[in-house]
Amino acid sequence: MTGMHQSKQEYIRAIASGTLNYYSAEHEQMEIKVCGNHATLTGRSRVTATVFGGGRHIWRLQLHFNLSKEEGR
Repeated sequence: MTGMHQSKQEYIRAIASGTLNYYSAEHEQMEIKVCGNHATLTGRSRVTATVFGGGRHIWRLQLHFNLSKEEGR
């Protein structure tokens, strides 16, 4: 939401300490493209959250995953 890069541990610490709070997520779009044993998933969501002392806001977020099939799964 802020563009800040964090490790997984830093992200979890921010949630545990209450400096990053998620309230809801509405998924607006999911696009999946499959090519052989590989796929990409792009999702767009509206997330309600409080981030690092700021007020509660709705954030429009996009995520992108690269996926691959291994050993038939």
